[in-house]
Amino acid sequence: MPNLDFYAARPDLDAVLAFVLGAAGCEVFGSYSVPGKGLRRFKTLQDVLEAFDGASSQSVELMLYSPSMRGRYRISRIALKPKAFAATPWRETIEGWGLIQLSLR
Repeated sequence: MPNLDFYAARPDLDAVLAFVLGAAGCEVFGSYSVPGKGLRRFKTLQDVLEAFDGASSQSVELMLYSPSMRGRYRISRIALKPKAFAATPWRETIEGWGLIQLSLR
């Protein structure tokens, strides 16, 4: 699988995300949901930046879907270990052809 690492300062991050959400026309999702909640979809630059600024580890894992690639995606539910996650025994992820992973750190 191809990989490209891009190291950037905060203003660059803003520009990359603005391009992804604007000119590139990508739909942006979290890689995994919080246990017991649905997968998050980010519709604006501000949504992504708030998630990044609010992340305890200053890390946000995103999945980009570009309709122009004509692939398909689906949201899947993952069962978690009942003993470890009794109150929230599931979480969601996104799967499919042509998804692009974007890790913000």
